[in-house]
Amino acid sequence: MGDKRDGYRASVDRAVEDFGVTRKWSTTQIRKAKRVTYRTIWAESDWRNLANRSVPESINIVPNDGYGRDLDSTGLYQQRARWWGSVAGSMDPYTATTRFLERMLTNSPDWLTVNESTTAQRVQQSQFDGIKINPATGKPYPFAQNYQDRQAQTDALDADLLFFQHGGKVPGA
Repeated sequence: MGDKRDGYRASVDRAVEDFGVTRKWSTTQIRKAKRVTYRTIWAESDWRNLANRSVPESINIVPNDGYGRDLDSTGLYQQRARWWGSVAGSMDPYTATTRFLERMLTNSPDWLTVNESTTAQRVQQSQFDGIKINPATGKPYPFAQNYQDRQAQTDALDADLLFFQHGGKVPGA
């Protein structure tokens, strides 16, 4: 990930950790919550903080990484203001993550025991969850949110967590 994306990642991590501390979460719970947020962000925006031309307020919020095209969705999680709150909050990685986690506790109370993809879908309620095949081409729709397919990215981020937790050194190396 680039510099901006590293900054987004740091904001997401800080939001999850702060949220977890206030709820007295264990290290395991914090780690799982990070995995769920990462998987969601990979599927929704590929770690790009997206403004939206249909949402003029989002265009002036910096940083942003260009424009998304999904209705009036904005930010890393592609949150829609009518359901998630202010556009400014959706464009702020820390605030958007806190919103996501609050909804996770409500919409997926069993988030610790179910598949992360299931939790992501319950929170995001994407109309395109999973692989949707275009009957005309026999290929997946390019815009389909696919939380299941993001397992490899989430696993790779586990390695990143170890790296960051050990001051930029690979444990055991």
